[in-house]
Amino acid sequence: MSSPENSPIDGTPTTRMCVLMVTDLVDSTKIVERVGDEEATRLFRRIDRVSRDLLATHAGLEIDKTDGFLFLFERSIDAVSYSLSYHDQLADLSKELNVELSTRVGIHLGEVVTIRNSKEDVARGAKPLEVEGLAKPMAARIMSLAQGGQTLMTASAYELSKRAARGRLGKDTLWVEHGEYILKGVANPINIFEVGKEGSAPLTAPPDSEKVWRVPESTEPTSGSHQTRTIAMVILILLIAGFAWMGSRAPETTASLESEEPTARIQILSTPTGASIRQGDLFLGQTPVEFEMDGAQTASFTALLDGHENTSFQCELSDEEGIPCVVTLNPIQQDDLPAETTPQSEPASVSEPALVAPTPAPVAAPTPAPVAPTPAPVAAPEPTTEEIEVPETRKPNIVVIE
Repeated sequence: MSSPENSPIDGTPTTRMCVLMVTDLVDSTKIVERVGDEEATRLFRRIDRVSRDLLATHAGLEIDKTDGFLFLFERSIDAVSYSLSYHDQLADLSKELNVELSTRVGIHLGEVVTIRNSKEDVARGAKPLEVEGLAKPMAARIMSLAQGGQTLMTASAYELSKRAARGRLGKDTLWVEHGEYILKGVANPINIFEVGKEGSAPLTAPPDSEKVWRVPESTEPTSGSHQTRTIAMVILILLIAGFAWMGSRAPETTASLESEEPTARIQILSTPTGASIRQGDLFLGQTPVEFEMDGAQTASFTALLDGHENTSFQCELSDEEGIPCVVTLNPIQQDDLPAETTPQSEPASVSEPALVAPTPAPVAAPTPAPVAPTPAPVAAPEPTTEEIEVPETRKPNIVVIE
């Protein structure tokens, strides 16, 4: 790692990309309380000597020290190699001194701002090189999450060091991903990884700490994009459910409408055929004619044959499905028609035919849209004033007009 002398001497901030390592001696306060200040001081001096000797062989730079150290490295693999060796030597020292010693380590690759202090400030106790930037507290947060003997790191440091470790680290070195964690003061969750030797490192997901906690596996990260996708999915599900419900209700609605609008068939016959049938101003066709009507119980019509005076009649519609209302007009005698040679004379008056109907006086009904006649001509029955007999199982409404 480059020395502080490479930074400007006037205190100008310099931005650089580097690997930060933060270490911490586990339960250092308890050690002091148990062995006393002087013995603890001698013990900590041994630990510091191990730390600084390793630093010289792994191209690191010491920036600060409290219960642990803040180091800078040029490469992630140098920081990882240092950490593994540091854990091993502390384990050996712990056996030698019969004192339980372990350290936790956090590694992060990021951009920092360095400032070189003047010699006068250093002489009065200032550090030679100051390090600032978000990368510094992030490395400290990751270190605080680790357990004793554990080295945790962020994704960028993990990927670079794992790629460079081939042939450099032992086969017992394992690389583990622990998932996403939320760091206090950092907006988005980050992935946490671990490197360690099988049999000595925990190699398990660390529990939550005061400033770092794990993102539950059943809950998506609380970023805006994930919240937007969740809301969109809920809206889509509600829309699908609404369309499905409307589709299931449609047949009932149709059936209800059909039941409210009955349809009746009407068949009008005459002898001779060819009488023009009208309902008001609407021409329905010439006999024999058959059509359907909706939404009415009775209907009124007029008939005209070869200029003969209009004959009015009505028909009561059947309530039984499939049974038509049949109207038969009695023969119109040719003698009753006006002669073709005297077109200017008015035709003889013809009295209105008697109506045989099963109901009282006609009731006006809304004018329905007729259906164009489609069946073949039906032969007219013999002239009669009696009602036409039909089988008991089908009793159409029949009107005979003389």
